[in-house]
Formats: sequence, C-alpha cells, structure tokens
Amino acid sequence: PEIPASELSGLRTLQDVVDTIADFAAPTSAPGESVGGQNISAPVTSPSGGLSCTEAELRPVPPSGFAMAGLRDGEVFITREEPELADALEHALTVRGVKARAVDLVPDEAGAVICLAALAPARTTEDCVDLHLRAFHAARSVARSKSRSRLFVTVASTGIGTPVGVASIAKTAAWEWPNASVRAIDIDTLDAERLAAELLEGGSGLEVSLRADGTRLVVVGDVESSPPTQTIGVPAGGVVVVTGGARGVTASSALKLAERHGLRLALLGRTPLREAAADEPAGTTVTEIATALAAAARARGENLTLPQARAQAESVMAAREVRATLSAAERQGTPARYFAASITDREALGSVLDEVRQHFGPIVGVVHGAGVLADKRLEDLDDEQFKKVFSTKVVGAEALLDATSSDDLRFISLFSSIAARAGNPGQSAYAAANAALEAIAAREAARRGDACVVRAFGWGPWDGGMVDATLRSRFLEGGVGLIPIDEGAQFFAENALGRSPATSVVVAAPAEPRLRQTRLDWDVSTENLPVLQDHQVRGRVVMPVVIVLDAMLRAARGLIADADVAVRDFQVLSGVTFAACEQQALTIEFEPADSCYSVTVLDCEGRPRYRALLDSETKASQRIPVPAVAGSAWPMSVADAYRGPLFHGPRFAVIDHLDTFGPTGGTATLKGQAALGWPGPDWAIDAAGIDGGLQLGIVWASALGHPLVLPVRIGRVVLHHLSGTAETLRCRIAAHPVNDKRVDFDIALETADGVAVAELAGVEFYVAGSGGDSSA
Repeated sequence: PEIPASELSGLRTLQDVVDTIADFAAPTSAPGESVGGQNISAPVTSPSGGLSCTEAELRPVPPSGFAMAGLRDGEVFITREEPELADALEHALTVRGVKARAVDLVPDEAGAVICLAALAPARTTEDCVDLHLRAFHAARSVARSKSRSRLFVTVASTGIGTPVGVASIAKTAAWEWPNASVRAIDIDTLDAERLAAELLEGGSGLEVSLRADGTRLVVVGDVESSPPTQTIGVPAGGVVVVTGGARGVTASSALKLAERHGLRLALLGRTPLREAAADEPAGTTVTEIATALAAAARARGENLTLPQARAQAESVMAAREVRATLSAAERQGTPARYFAASITDREALGSVLDEVRQHFGPIVGVVHGAGVLADKRLEDLDDEQFKKVFSTKVVGAEALLDATSSDDLRFISLFSSIAARAGNPGQSAYAAANAALEAIAAREAARRGDACVVRAFGWGPWDGGMVDATLRSRFLEGGVGLIPIDEGAQFFAENALGRSPATSVVVAAPAEPRLRQTRLDWDVSTENLPVLQDHQVRGRVVMPVVIVLDAMLRAARGLIADADVAVRDFQVLSGVTFAACEQQALTIEFEPADSCYSVTVLDCEGRPRYRALLDSETKASQRIPVPAVAGSAWPMSVADAYRGPLFHGPRFAVIDHLDTFGPTGGTATLKGQAALGWPGPDWAIDAAGIDGGLQLGIVWASALGHPLVLPVRIGRVVLHHLSGTAETLRCRIAAHPVNDKRVDFDIALETADGVAVAELAGVEFYVAGSGGDSSA
C-alpha cells in the first residue's frame, strides 16, 4: 500500500514497518469494546464443545525447602509502601544471607524486586490507580534488567479491603520473561519472618496464600464452579445500565439478558451516535474503510495520515455497530436507548442516569463491560497507556457503582477477563484491571448480601472481531478454544441473575492447559541433609539419584495439581560430587514440554546435571508389571554386600535381608526410612526404599560378575503410596541384560502387607568405565 513519506521517518524497527503495512494491507475487523482481552464484532464459525465455568482451586501445599531463583544473584529491592514491614523484611532476609534493601524508589533495571505496593493505603479510586501504577513501575524495571533471573514478588493482604490486582502483573511477567522467578503472595498477617521463609523455603507456586492459622495454600488449577442455586427476581420492564453495551460482546450479551428477563436497556458508550452519512465510505472492516478514506483524500488533493485515516474509520465502524445494536433490540422487542458518555466522567454519568430514571424507568441492574486495550510487553508499556486501560475498568466500575448507590439494584455483572486469573503476555494493565474488578465484585457481594446478585465473569477469548483468521488459527493451534458469540451471550443471560457462592468465575471454551516456566534454587550440603555423609566414594559425597528425584517432585508440588505424578526419562547427565564440607548451589528449572514439564537440575555455572519429564496425566497411576522371581538363596550376605560392591554407610544401609536370587532377578526385605534415621516426614518419595532397590540391582549384578555403577537413566517412575513410616518394605527386581556392558532393571516396592509403594521401569546400569558416569 501507499504510505505517505512523512510517516516513514517514524518507522524505527522492522516491527513498525510490519504493523504499518498491516494497517492498510491486511483485513482486520473493527476494534469494538474490549471483553476478555478480545475485541468482538461479527462472529465466525467455531466449534466450542461447551463452555466451562470454573474458579481458582487453592490447595494446602507445605513448604518444600527450595528458594526462589534470583534471591542471591545480586541486590534485592523492597518497596516501602508499608515501611515497617519493608524494614523488617530487609532485616529478615539480610540475616539469612540475602543482600536486601528497602527503597522508596526502585532503581532502573533492578534485577530483583519485592513489591509492597498493594499494602499502600487506598482511600480513593485515584489511590487505587496509583498503587497499581507503582507495582507496574517495579515490574517494568525488572523487565528491563539483564539479570540471570528476573525476580519479582508482589505482596498483598486481602484483609485490608483494597481492591487490588497487582498479582496479575506478576502472572503476566511469568509469561513474558524467559528467566522469570515470580510469585504473588497474599498474607493474612504482615509477618516479615514468615515472608522471608516463604521466599527462601516455600518452593514452587505462583499464587500463594499464607493464612493466619499457619496454612500455606497454593493456586494449583481450576475447579468447576457450583451452578446457581436460585435465580433472583427482577421487576418486568426494569432498566439495566450497560457500559460498553452498544457494541461487540457486551451488546450481544445484554440483548440476550433483556430478552430472557423482559428488561429495558440503557446502553452507555463513548461513541457519538449519528446517522449514516450519504457519502460514508464503503467497506466492512476498519482497513477497508480507512483505505477508502485515504483514497478519497488523495483525490481531493489532501494529505490524510495513516493514524488519521484509521481513527476516522474506527469512528465510522463504531457508529455502525451502535445503530446495529439498537436495530437488533427493536427487532426482538426490547426497549433500548443509547447515551454517549465516558464511564470515568462522574458528572456526565450522573446526568445520564438521572435522565434514565426520569424518562426510561427504574434501574434494577448494571452490567459493566466497558474496557480498552493497550497491549504491550511490560518493558514497552508507558504510564499513560497503563492508566487508560486500568481506569476504564476500575475507575469506571467505581463511578458506576457510586452513581447507582441509591437504586434498588437486583444484580451487578462485571465483565472481567481470563487474563485476570492467568495473566497474559502483553496484557499486564488489562490483567491487573480485571483482577481489581473481581476484588470489587467480592467487596460488593459482601456488602449487599442476598438482596443483590454480584458476579464477575472472567471471559476467555471470543470467536470474532479482533480474532481474525490468522489469530484464530494461532489460538486453535495452541489448543485455546474460542467462545461462540451466541453461546457466550446465552450463558450470560442464564447466569447473570443466579445466586452462587462464587463471586468471580472464568467462562471459557475448551482449551489445553498452559504450563509455566519456573526456577528454584536448591542448596545441598551434609549440613542440611546429614544422610549424605553416608553416600561417599573416596572421600567425596556422591549425589544420590533418589535425592535428586525427590527434589524434582517436591519442587513440582506447587505446579502440578494431580496427586499422581509419573516421572519419565530421568537422566544423569553429569553426576554431582562434592567434598563433605562444601555446599552445592543448584537450580531446578521447569520448562513446559507439550502437556508435561521438562525439569532440569543445573549447577552454579548453568550446566545441566540431571533431567527428567514430569507427567500428571492419568497414566501416572498405571502399574508397571514386575514379575515374581523364582530361585534360591543369594550367594552373599547383606554384610558381604556392604563390604563389597556397595559403598553405602549406615544411614544408606537399606537392605535388611536378601531373600530370593535367580538368573532373572531377585527379592529383598528393606528397612524403612524411620529405622535408618532419615530426617523429617516431608518426602515426595520413599527415597530410602527406592535407593534400596537400586542397591539391590548392583548386588545382583555383582553376584554374576558385573561391577555396575549407579544408574544413569530411569525410563519411568510411578508412585503409588508414600510409606515413610513403614518398618519394612519388600523389593522385587527383574533384570534385563542388554549386553556385557549394560543391564536394565525393573523394580517394584511394596509394604509388608502388599500395598504398592513405587515402581521403576528401564533402570539402566553400566559397567564401570564403559560409558556410564561413575559419579552418578
């Protein structure tokens, strides 16, 4: 397309060129009022498979002992919106070896920030905007840093009562930053010691709630929300005030609601309503109309810039949509009137609502669907864009509720977005605004009681408008379902007046789960894990496979909701050894790999040492068949085994009795962890028992003349029952010699009464010096 030369100087990057050309060259739809992060106009066909209505699931997840990555990479800045807590947290972290400093202003490109902005007093809506802007500034500073780990933590306390959405800024950062170390903490009691412990020992979990009773809760997924138990009655002919309701998704939803319940619609929007001009340009999209406007200007000898042409085209499209909505209301017999007013202009809003009451009817409900987008990544978003997005949602909602405080409202519906729950790349402002909107819903529901149904609907992406063919294809390829316009509008009409325990729900089409990257720091030494003193070779501690396996599973507790987790393809890439007086600073890194996590343990120089896949699918509970072993007595005693092929000290002397030995495997009785003096109950696996199974493989091979090292790969681990308190375990191994250098084993562990504990398949052992890593 032809682009005026005056505009070329503003194109600084290749992306600028692409975006500018796309404005004229690519077919796009009109931008409509924003709902659920998507702008909607005409629908396109999309199979939905039914909509889900869910709410966040909080589960008790105890601390797992791992620190957030990045706490010890450099200086950690604590913002001072709550000065007493900030200073106390600085002290608590400093005495634990973290270089922390409380500051009034976060420096540019700070690599690690603990943001207390949500704890600032917020007596007005302007205060609310300001505290979110401060949280955004802190996140933007970290986004622009070049630190090895970008650490960003938000701290809030819902007991304060301020409607805050700073957690969703953190959630968005977790998607945008490839090296993110992010957490959103909600704490009942402002306790610096407990916060420090959470940061250094909590483990994984993006959203963590620290309750006053000492419970640590983590949002691990979504559960189906309870359906409404009762529909509240509304007077026939009552008026519903709908912001953003003359266009897009909100318009479709409001029309369905009015039709179902016999209501009138007072539609509020920013677009001035005017009749179609005789010379209005043709075209069905903003691009087509803008192109026609530019061509007409050139024909008149005028210079119409690209932004001017697009702005005029958007105005033309918006007016068309308003007229179409009013026509649709008339066709279905719904009385509807349109009022042009900014939702954030309290004086104009009050004047409009007075006119509604005097000339249209009593106001019985409100639907707040107005919203705007300014999608940019954190490092590129400016203050004005953030405030515009945030204010339209939050300041607009507060103004609407204030202006209708004297009306007998029977229902309040706030249109939120799934971005509030999950965060979304490029939508930090939008996600935060909608999260604050959901907090307003909770506040209003508590204040109004049974007299009014208050609900925030967190919509997923809709099928239409901004979701053009290209974006639609990307959504579907990514496993993200789209809400058909009619189906979403019908869902709203059926649920807006329904009483339900949940004030905020996510409504979305079927979608594949999205997994987040997570990084945790893991310090290992004989001081914090004394049993390692009994796992040494030639004076050096050899990191046991079972300790790494257990660490991976404990670290995953805040990430994987399912209780059953299967480990696949565990690999020792380069085993870790260290002197007994040393401490190993390791990092556990989780990366999404299709529907599972690839988890890697790296050393302090970033070299991968261990790797595995963690799977939470139902196949995790499937049994691995390990056949019974027929044979005779072992050709050695337990004492001979620990004097010979096994190097393990007393706390790793797991084998209690060697039972049956044969050419295809063997069995043994093992000691429980408690009997060996292993610390604490907080294990993800029966580490001692599994290590006993690995030891039995070495003993079996030694009995046949194969001096094996510890395993370098485990094909699959299935966990059935944690038996840390069992006195004894029964172990059965099936041997599969591959060649003269390698033997594979399948291993089964059971309690004394036959309850399955764990099974391992494809455990690879190599003969020393034949390619296996003897440091494993």
